[in-house]
Amino acid sequence: MCHYLDDTKGQGSLLELQSSKFFFNILSVLVNRLKTCNDADRAKVLLEALHWKFMARDHRDLANLNLF
Repeated sequence: MCHYLDDTKGQGSLLELQSSKFFFNILSVLVNRLKTCNDADRAKVLLEALHWKFMARDHRDLANLNLF
């Protein structure tokens, strides 16, 4: 199941930018929990939470997460 942030386009550029910022703040928390996770089942849940369709404009924010 893919989740899309595309539906936020209609809210205007300022709110879209803020939504993206908050979204990546949440992702940052998930990534940090994944890095310290010792339980395989919990790691699978965290990885599933990262299952999104990212766009080219998201690459900088993804790189800043230091996930890869």
